[in-house]
Amino acid sequence: MFALFSRILKLAGPYKGRIQGAFACAFVESILSKMPIFLAFVVLSGFAAGTLTGQTCLYVGLGLAAAVLVQMLVHYLSDSLQSAAGYLMFAEKRMELGGHLRKLPMGYFTSGNIGKISSVLSTDMVFIEEVAMSTLGNMMSYLLSSLVLLAFMFYLNWQLGLIAALVTILAWLVSRGMNKVSLREAAGRQEQSERLTDAVLSFVEGIGVIKSYNLLGEKSEELTDNFKRSRNTSLAFERKMTPWTMGLNVLYGIGIAAIFGLSVFLEWSGVLSLAYVLGVLLFVFDLFGPLKALYGEASRLTVMNAALDRIEAVLEEPELPDTGKQHIPAQAQPGQPEVRFHDVAFAYQDKEVLHHISFSMRPNSMTALVGPSGGGKSTIANLLARLWDVKSGSVAIRGVDTRQVPLAELMDHISMVFQRVYLFQDTIYNNISMGKPDATEEEVYEAARKARCYDFIMALPDGFQTVVGEGGATLSGGEKQRIACAGVSVMDPDVLVLSEPSSNLDAQSVMDLRRILAKWKSEGRTVIISEHRLYYLHGIADRFIYICDGCIDRDMTADEFCSL
Repeated sequence: MFALFSRILKLAGPYKGRIQGAFACAFVESILSKMPIFLAFVVLSGFAAGTLTGQTCLYVGLGLAAAVLVQMLVHYLSDSLQSAAGYLMFAEKRMELGGHLRKLPMGYFTSGNIGKISSVLSTDMVFIEEVAMSTLGNMMSYLLSSLVLLAFMFYLNWQLGLIAALVTILAWLVSRGMNKVSLREAAGRQEQSERLTDAVLSFVEGIGVIKSYNLLGEKSEELTDNFKRSRNTSLAFERKMTPWTMGLNVLYGIGIAAIFGLSVFLEWSGVLSLAYVLGVLLFVFDLFGPLKALYGEASRLTVMNAALDRIEAVLEEPELPDTGKQHIPAQAQPGQPEVRFHDVAFAYQDKEVLHHISFSMRPNSMTALVGPSGGGKSTIANLLARLWDVKSGSVAIRGVDTRQVPLAELMDHISMVFQRVYLFQDTIYNNISMGKPDATEEEVYEAARKARCYDFIMALPDGFQTVVGEGGATLSGGEKQRIACAGVSVMDPDVLVLSEPSSNLDAQSVMDLRRILAKWKSEGRTVIISEHRLYYLHGIADRFIYICDGCIDRDMTADEFCSL
């Protein structure tokens, strides 16, 4: 428990003071929460001794009112400090995670890891900031309340105090076993939560394909199985925790009975006065209440611990090294290639998929990577933008290895159009200017004209201020592609990388794409494109490189390619 408190304080960073302040408030609150019992003991003692006066009752009433008011204030401060700390901490943690994800290689973003990221953001972080942070202050209050009550038992009688201390120690030993089980099971629950999230995302994203193949029942059954596994995992967790919880309750009951029985015996023996027996009666039923609540909350802490492990696991994923200090020259030297792949090999984990790739691209040229699916065309294009790092060899722009250039600077020189265009749920204007937020209105309009999408945008009800659906769902494939090309144009890059840009386009949209490519080339840009459709590249591509099984099978000029 204390290790987790320490872990949270370390995680809190600049907000550590807020959490420590919440703990201080919890300490004051724990004392004030027992004041009504203490004041009741004062009244009963006076009544038993025959010394109770009206003035004493007045003071007790005022003290009780003051204690309640101060307790309300302290509780408010404690909640405000720790809850605000949780939201502030994880607002920064989400920003940190976003920054970290930007620097991870594309190979990390598999379907399984997408589910993990989604689960970390929507489940783990939310659980800690909304549930666990408020639990921390409560647990500290329970712990301190238990110590206060234990001290009062020793004040009443050392023998009663010993019994209370023995029960507390036994409860701690039982709770250690309970926490071990809880920690083990909590990890399983969080993993199942991740699998469920991944299953839901896969089902929703693939709903069109699922319907087209009439697999709705089969895939629904798969999703239902995940829901059932989540239910069974939670039930198994509760079944394994119940014996421990029952054991603690039995222990508390035995402790209460022992303390009450001993106090009656001591009063009968003349060791303990009637007033003190009444005091024991007031305290004994509340004596182990904080302890019971403390260990009752322990399962939340174990889930919190598992959630922190998963958050840290994502944040510890190795980033692409970004230690480069070199800069890309403003232009290539005479005779120097704009882009050069030298003896490049690349592997997905342990499987090498590119072998000894070497070719150069001169400035203001267009190179088409062609060949069968799975041959390595898109991988080569992605290596130029350093979405992954090469296993061996080098990729250079104007003579500078891309690994030696800061990533931010590299992306100032390169823009990409992917096979699957994704637009954000925002205005078309903002989607186009996203890569260059300070672009002027005229720059955005001119980029749209170059990408041949200005007219259809202006025909929309709100023009450039039209909000597109998530992923660009309200637009056709060709419209999305042209808006993506406009976003590339407004960034004004030196090198353009396109991966299967025509795969989802109709014939008219493909011809629009051809005109856009010709325009980019005429503006002096260097273009590398991986493609299956080749007819629209005749007359604008200078070179065709045939990629098969991760190797360059042929390297042809445009004339050589046309003569095949």
